[in-house]
Amino acid sequence: MKPILLGTLFSAIFWVGMPAQAENPEHLQKVIKSRSCPRCDLQGADLSALNLHNANLQGANLTNANLNLADLSGANLTNAVLTGASVVWTDFTDAQLNDANLANSKFSGGERLGQAFSFEKATLPDGTIAYP
Repeated sequence: MKPILLGTLFSAIFWVGMPAQAENPEHLQKVIKSRSCPRCDLQGADLSALNLHNANLQGANLTNANLNLADLSGANLTNAVLTGASVVWTDFTDAQLNDANLANSKFSGGERLGQAFSFEKATLPDGTIAYP
């Protein structure tokens, strides 16, 4: 009887401790296949190390997404929400981040963020608004 109880308890703890995936699976597949998914729900998605060069993610919800080591060079992230996203060593070279919200994002390798094409009115990780 005790092994069954312990197994059930272990399973409950394991599943409760797992982070919830909130992204829309269809949207995730669309981004991976076509690199185009404007206004997609990718909240909490794991997009780490993906080639998203020239992707159209305009208005996408990337809240708490993992974009570590992703190539977002030339991507359109206008009006995208990246609040709390992890963007460690993410390449934003020539990306458009107009009106994007990057508040509370986790950054490293900031020289790549500095090479973004446009930041007009973007909310930066420290909460300040970028102006031209």
